[in-house]
Amino acid sequence: MPERYFMKALSNVPIRDMRWLGGKIGKLLNDAGLERMGDIQELDAAADLAPLVGLEKAQWIKNLSLGICTEEVNEKSIPKTASAIKTFKPIHSLEKTLKQVSLVCADLVFKIRENLREKDIYPTSLLVYQRAVAFSRDREKLKTNQFKKTVKMVPYEDFIEDPNVLTTYTKQIFKDYEGELAFPVRILGATVQNFKPVKEVKLPTRKINNIFSRVNINSDSKKQYFERLQKEQLKISEMVK
Repeated sequence: MPERYFMKALSNVPIRDMRWLGGKIGKLLNDAGLERMGDIQELDAAADLAPLVGLEKAQWIKNLSLGICTEEVNEKSIPKTASAIKTFKPIHSLEKTLKQVSLVCADLVFKIRENLREKDIYPTSLLVYQRAVAFSRDREKLKTNQFKKTVKMVPYEDFIEDPNVLTTYTKQIFKDYEGELAFPVRILGATVQNFKPVKEVKLPTRKINNIFSRVNINSDSKKQYFERLQKEQLKISEMVK
């Protein structure tokens, strides 16, 4: 892009709104009567800016006003986890716990979608946990019990089709392990882990399509048909693992 376009875009930007110029350097330039980046564009780095900030910084500030930045661009690192947690008054039943699960998952869905949008990554595992704390009448802590379970994350395709599937999935985990839950529940959370690029977690559609062969129901008995279908489903399950 031609330099003149950067100059035009930056000309009306207040100096102290620019990255690196919001502190002492920006104040120094403002005190010298320079308010916007366009004011700097009209100056000579050595003759006009150097007396204020030194020659090296003067050239750097001049370059910034022209849209020139030599800072090395680093790739954004892939986050290891994203979490959502809620604390509340003691809950003594699974039914009320599941209502809080919906709130936790709503927060987590937002964070997953944010990572999909900004970094094109998706988690591959899910940790759910809850903690129960019991107190005596004089508010002394008697004990702390907790439940933790790490499972595979819902498939990428299912989440894209309907993000609410995460809520349904997480609720089912708590239902399945109701006997291991600790009550009264005071803390509830969920963490997605092991993010990977979307291209690595997408289901290989072409391979799946190759698994399915056309079935001639007229020549296959019902028993043979369902046996074949079960085998095909098993193959898909192995691919997803």
